[in-house]
Amino acid sequence: MSNQMKEIDWREAPGCAVAALVATTDNVHYPSVEFVTGYHAYGCMIRATSAVDGRSLSAPSDCWFLVDRPVSPWTGDDLPPVGTVCEFKAGHSQFPELSWTEVRIVSHDSQGGRDFAVFASMSGYGGCCNPADFRPIRTPEQIAAEERESHINGMLCHDALGGTRRGLAEALYDAGYRKVTP
Repeated sequence: MSNQMKEIDWREAPGCAVAALVATTDNVHYPSVEFVTGYHAYGCMIRATSAVDGRSLSAPSDCWFLVDRPVSPWTGDDLPPVGTVCEFKAGHSQFPELSWTEVRIVSHDSQGGRDFAVFASMSGYGGCCNPADFRPIRTPEQIAAEERESHINGMLCHDALGGTRRGLAEALYDAGYRKVTP
């Protein structure tokens, strides 16, 4: 069986692995599969970093081919899997000018018994945070529902006893009412 046809057992990969290099030639210099934390392919060369021991790897592209780690759908529970594109709650002391921003999870680590995800943002910064600071990318339907809820909350009339007229506000919004600011 050729190495190109070999199945990669991702259960054997360290959590920080984002891809695997699969050797087209199985010999001492090129093991059949090498899990990597990062890679860069240019010209006829592939350069990577071993996910097992951090050593630098370099070989001609005709000796290895790259296979990105499959990313499982993430529901928002626990840490996002490595490779996941999700949103990071950046609106805190580290990045006060931002709110939710799109990031890619590049690895996992733990410190002092706490697990965290290391991320790189699409706009050039990175960091690490705990699971509560990440959420899945929202669908257009979720965004529309959040906007609807925000508008309805803005239209709610509070009566003298502290109650609301939510049903009326929902009906008005669904009928097309939008507050116009002069």
